[in-house]
Amino acid sequence: MKNIFTIIIFSFLSITLQAQNKAILKPNGELIHVKGSLQDAIRMKGDARFVQPISSSMYSTLGTIDTLGYNEFFVSPGINFGMASQDYLAQYFVVPTEMTALAVGFLPLEWNGNFGNGNPFAEVKIVKCNWTAEEFESYGTNLVGYYPADGNLPNPITPFQDDPGRTGDWISYSDSFVTPPFGEDIWSDEGYGIPIPVEDNVWSWVDLSVIETLEFNSWDVFAVVVKNATEYNEEDYSTSNWGCYSDEEAPAAGLKFYAGGRLNAGDYGWWIRPGYTWDFKVAVNFLGDLPPEISNVTPLTTTLSTEDREVSATITDTNPSGGDSGVSEAYLHYSFNDGEFNQVPMTSTENIYTAYIPGQPLGIRITYFVSAVDVLGNESQSLTYYYYLFSPSNDNLLVFNGYDEPTGYPQSYYFGIDDFENYEVADWDHDVWSYGELTPELLSYYDNVIEITTDGPTDINNEVIRAWLFENADRNYMLAGDEWLGSQTTWDNEYFPGDFQYDILGIDYHHGDLVWSSLDSSYLIAVEGSTLGDALFGKQQEIPGADSLFYNPNYEISISNWLDGVDFLPDVDVFMQTVFEDSIYNVAGSRELDAGNKIAFFAYDPLSINSAPDYYWFGFSASAPQVEALRWFGIDVVTTTKIETEEIVNQFSLSQNYPNPFNPSTTIEYIIPNSVGDENFRPLRMVKLKVFDVLGREIKTLINKPMQPGKYKVEFDASELSSGVYFYTLRSGEIRKTMKFILLK
Repeated sequence: MKNIFTIIIFSFLSITLQAQNKAILKPNGELIHVKGSLQDAIRMKGDARFVQPISSSMYSTLGTIDTLGYNEFFVSPGINFGMASQDYLAQYFVVPTEMTALAVGFLPLEWNGNFGNGNPFAEVKIVKCNWTAEEFESYGTNLVGYYPADGNLPNPITPFQDDPGRTGDWISYSDSFVTPPFGEDIWSDEGYGIPIPVEDNVWSWVDLSVIETLEFNSWDVFAVVVKNATEYNEEDYSTSNWGCYSDEEAPAAGLKFYAGGRLNAGDYGWWIRPGYTWDFKVAVNFLGDLPPEISNVTPLTTTLSTEDREVSATITDTNPSGGDSGVSEAYLHYSFNDGEFNQVPMTSTENIYTAYIPGQPLGIRITYFVSAVDVLGNESQSLTYYYYLFSPSNDNLLVFNGYDEPTGYPQSYYFGIDDFENYEVADWDHDVWSYGELTPELLSYYDNVIEITTDGPTDINNEVIRAWLFENADRNYMLAGDEWLGSQTTWDNEYFPGDFQYDILGIDYHHGDLVWSSLDSSYLIAVEGSTLGDALFGKQQEIPGADSLFYNPNYEISISNWLDGVDFLPDVDVFMQTVFEDSIYNVAGSRELDAGNKIAFFAYDPLSINSAPDYYWFGFSASAPQVEALRWFGIDVVTTTKIETEEIVNQFSLSQNYPNPFNPSTTIEYIIPNSVGDENFRPLRMVKLKVFDVLGREIKTLINKPMQPGKYKVEFDASELSSGVYFYTLRSGEIRKTMKFILLK
């Protein structure tokens, strides 16, 4: 990674001569904005223009010129992440040693067929961060907050404290974000970023010295901010879109300021997007000694092997201040099942360091990282990695393709039993996999595979599933996910013999994104008499007020509705349909292959079905098609609630809140019982009542104190929260009860 910037900045720079002078020139007329494509650059001196090769004389030559960025993790072409007019992207950086920041670069891209109405502009600024790197990484996807402001479009909000037009203090969306992520503006033009014209797929660089030289100390945290400053078009908001590169494999969370809202018109403000890192680069002049740089650590994946596993890393060390440099020691650290870390020295060949994690029995979770020390005693540590030694235990495998963890919400709730008090789920023997692509070795242990990709798969397992099915006619496969089809094709696509979609799923044609990135629910029809939809059809007739079924993923699991329609082959038994623009489209079907394998396909997330005018969560029903698929596969499924044997007086009770859904406050009732067998004994019990979001993060503590037995109620005010699904949990000793509630604003 060293000296990459020398090539980018000093050899491939050019400028634009069409921009506003105030935006592009220093007060003395020198160029501040360059766009990369030529080896020479035109520099401006007043009215005189002349060509001069870009060289290190453009910047300070003290120390080592280099780049801060996440280059190692970016895989071309990356992900084009869009911004509408007035949206911001912000990427944090941790300063490794004393340095001076010289320039900022980013790569604008056409997004969704638009590039800023043909007249795209960006603004660039740099701000200090109030949060540490650990805090940026710990919160997960979340709406954070904003500042109120006058005169901004499309909403009266602004992202930064010192922006012109701010009218009030920081407004947080939860107690977790009382401190805003970004603080003092340390580089901008009187609160605004420098406005610059941008071109599609052409790197833009801004010379920071136009305003002031930025100096940083070790471990400072700052953020580069890029705004889509294209003129806001109120009539057609989307025509002002353009985007920037990001990557889902990079380790640092990016943040986006949604001026018009992310999922709906009311959830505007800063959002943490930990699945994305913006490809912003900072040209820097390192002045102090850098700790060893650790890169290319072997990313070991979950395996069924019990053999030793090799871990290698590239470790280098430089000293910009001119003193001694070099790696003194390097170690591999590993632990089993979150126990104490073992440390073993790594051996080296040039800059490649290697060590081994000893083999272990199946069923173990292994965590590991690499550390290094240079000759001056500076230490560094890599990211922490983990993998499992997976142990197959029965005939059924539940795959979550797109989730890093096998449990949590919604993973643990896909096979419900209409229990809206304790939220128990169906009891069926199965292993759970969320550790990457499927392999022939893994699949060989199973007769039934249920793969859920929710809003898009991480891995495409088509061919390994095809081979697994063809090896044994008794094997069955269920596949479900809102964006499984769209992740592999254009919006509309025809399939032919030889395609997995045609041969296995029985799909002839794909009508992509009937509803596109919309919060609107989609009208669904459970097909009476179908193998997997008839039970849901019957259940709907039993529930008063469930006049219409709806696919409502944003409401249930906080993803967008990108529902696909499909044309099936004649042998497919359609069990779910949708109505779109007065036409009926198939969205789910089942079939048996010629050999006898049973196949079920859902072009939607199966948990995200509810009803209107009265709400009922049909996706969590024992009659839901995914539960019927288990029965159809011959899996022994228990869908009855466990029978409680104690008397009510001796039970903890947590009631459904009322009203539900609610806005902004609701009432929660609960009962703390006497000790079993003694109505007169009233000991104090430690009671905790807490609210969590769908990712399991604690939002609010309502009760945390010793309490007497009795019946209680507590009010919960969710004024600072955004609309969505939340959970409240009552705990006392080993007792734990959880309920779901829904905030609608």
